[in-house]
Amino acid sequence: MLSSENHSNDPTPLPDSVTSDRQTPEDVDAIFECLASHRRRLLIESLSETSGPVVVEESVQTMSEQGNRRTPRTLRGDRLVEITIALLHTYLPKMDEAGVVDHEAKTVQEGDRFCTAESLLEVI
Repeated sequence: MLSSENHSNDPTPLPDSVTSDRQTPEDVDAIFECLASHRRRLLIESLSETSGPVVVEESVQTMSEQGNRRTPRTLRGDRLVEITIALLHTYLPKMDEAGVVDHEAKTVQEGDRFCTAESLLEVI
């Protein structure tokens, strides 16, 4: 029989923003899908360090610097193009649909559910 005692090996509780009544299970699933990608996690981390909209090209540069051991000068142009295409056509649309970011043509900023994603990222 399980006791209601708090054990030290219990997992960290989820942040209130995840367990609130405002989040549907589908909302939480969409946020977890955003956190499943290393590049999307890098984007969340970089946005959390800024305030206001960020130009997409700056996000590409930040992601390439954080995601590679090489310096930005040694990254080949085709690698930056690859990151840009993935960001514009895969990562940002998924994150925008989940409400984690707001993406306009040339900028990206925190979305309505950004704080939830950021809180989950800190837990995991």
